[in-house]
Amino acid sequence: MCPNNCTCDGYTAHCSGQSYNVFNFLSSSIRILDASHCSGLNGTLDIQMSFFFLIELNSSYSNIELISKESFSHTKNLLRLDLSYNLLTIIQSNLFKNLKYLRMLHLLGNRLISVIEPTAFNGLTLKEITLSYMTLNVILKESFGGLNLTKLDLSHSLIETVEDFAFERLIVNELDITFNPIKNFGKAMFNGLVGLQKLKTPQYKFCCIRPIYLEEKNCFPHRDEFSSCGDLMRRTSLQFFLWIISILAISGNIFSIAFRIFFDEKRLKMVYGIFVTNLAVADLLMGMYMLIIAIADRVYRGRYIEEDEYWRRSAWCTLAGVLSTVSSEASVLFICLITVDRLLVIKYPFGSVRISKNLAKMMALSCWIVCFLVAILPIVQSSYFGDQFYSKSGVCLALPLTKDRSTGWLYSISVFIGFNFITFIMIALGQTMIYYEVRHQSSVMKKKSSARRNDLKVARNLLLLVTTDFACWFPIGCMGMLSLNGHTIPGEVYAWTAVLVLPINSAINPFLYTIMAIISSKKFSPSINEQQSIPEYVKGQRKGFRKACYGIWFPDPKLEFDVVNPKSDAVLKLKPDDLLWIFLDVFKSLHLHHIHGMCYKDISAEHVLVYIPSNRKYGGVRIGQKPVGFSRNTETKQDINMVGEILKPLVKC
Repeated sequence: MCPNNCTCDGYTAHCSGQSYNVFNFLSSSIRILDASHCSGLNGTLDIQMSFFFLIELNSSYSNIELISKESFSHTKNLLRLDLSYNLLTIIQSNLFKNLKYLRMLHLLGNRLISVIEPTAFNGLTLKEITLSYMTLNVILKESFGGLNLTKLDLSHSLIETVEDFAFERLIVNELDITFNPIKNFGKAMFNGLVGLQKLKTPQYKFCCIRPIYLEEKNCFPHRDEFSSCGDLMRRTSLQFFLWIISILAISGNIFSIAFRIFFDEKRLKMVYGIFVTNLAVADLLMGMYMLIIAIADRVYRGRYIEEDEYWRRSAWCTLAGVLSTVSSEASVLFICLITVDRLLVIKYPFGSVRISKNLAKMMALSCWIVCFLVAILPIVQSSYFGDQFYSKSGVCLALPLTKDRSTGWLYSISVFIGFNFITFIMIALGQTMIYYEVRHQSSVMKKKSSARRNDLKVARNLLLLVTTDFACWFPIGCMGMLSLNGHTIPGEVYAWTAVLVLPINSAINPFLYTIMAIISSKKFSPSINEQQSIPEYVKGQRKGFRKACYGIWFPDPKLEFDVVNPKSDAVLKLKPDDLLWIFLDVFKSLHLHHIHGMCYKDISAEHVLVYIPSNRKYGGVRIGQKPVGFSRNTETKQDINMVGEILKPLVKC
């Protein structure tokens, strides 16, 4: 007998989508029944007739809220049972005890199931149960007692509490409880679990209470690069360097800042001093970050795994993450600014291209604003970043050096890899240019002014400073690029990078640009005059020797002289002694400018001016062209050669 609107083929009936209780109209000899999407059950699966031969039943998507315990006493020979995507709220004790031959049970998608009573699956001999995508909330003691399974899937079921002995008397090869916000559990939650070969959990801390017979490699996820079940920093060497670097970074940078504020204030007002002092502040923040992690490791030592969740979600961990991000990005930006400033000073010693003090202050303020915005954005934009941006690891770092693609990974890559990598390419180019200029100009150092030699000395020392910072950050960028392309960075490498490579420059920078300068009793700073405006600088450089040589070739400016080109007839009518004085004064002018680091480069006959008063006697000579700084010895030779060519007609006459 085939019910209305059903399709029957032998002992198989397809009664999907019916609006009546199809169980009341079926033949007892039916073998396979599809009763999915049936709205006529009125929310209750209550089978009153005996279906001794029924081996497969599909009652999915039928709005079933309750299953009577008598239902399965009439279907004892079921092999497959599909109750997925219904409205079940509870699985009662001994509900399936009569289904001794059941091999497959589907309960997927029953999102309203919040309770599985103890021994609910008692009597079953099936091999796999899927209880994912539910709202179980709690797993009671012995909820799966008596089962012998190959796999039990409890993932994505919003489980918050797991009682002790929840899996007692359960025999299972693989247990999956991933993607559950489990907050309340005890050390005995896996006690009584037998035969486990693979365990998948939401966090590594659950692997710390795994059955003792299960190897750690078969428990997922594996521990992170830093922590163990007992300690935030599992290696003693990492703990040691954590304290050493944090103490050196904090004490060294506080000393550096204090020294510049109280004992070297004039250097603090310079562009170089502004940038280096701000770099010291950035390094100080990194030291504070390291100190927070070191204190947390000490406080939670021996019991860290119990406090792991609390620590990662604490305000201290978030603060540590913000400090590390601000410090790292500020360091990169200030290294770039220092490189640009030194390049301008070395490349254009007397040019008009220079960073003013006010501009330097605005640039420094802008850097700090940008860095704080970059660090705080993942906190305020929780809709995109969630609450795990700084809590992905126990050390609260957001560095994207692993293959994990957690929330906000694209932002991390853009900031720590993309932006930093581009900035360091610029720094590398700038440092290459500085190195070339320093190396070249060292060959003519004796002919430079003392201020110029000081500038080159500063450039060499800052080259060391920037190079060390570059050496620390560039490998991190390379590792980030490798991880982005799917390469696995070993956990030990990641741990040492975060604890030693990343913050080490914050500890050694004060020694490079402040403490070593004090020890050696040398002012490690550029000349004061470099911060003056260019016209004032050139004027100041010329003032001394102009005054000393006044009257030799600079005639009295109050007298009115005729300016005559040396090739003119008026000059050629001068006496031989006057012509000799012209030669002497012109080359004396060149000499005085050259020893002060200046030259004329392009001199023409119109630039050599001879002053002849009304009595037609020689009154003086000058070169009517503004001098500029030179960087190559050949430029001074070019000056001499050009002046010689201009004065050659006087020799011929």
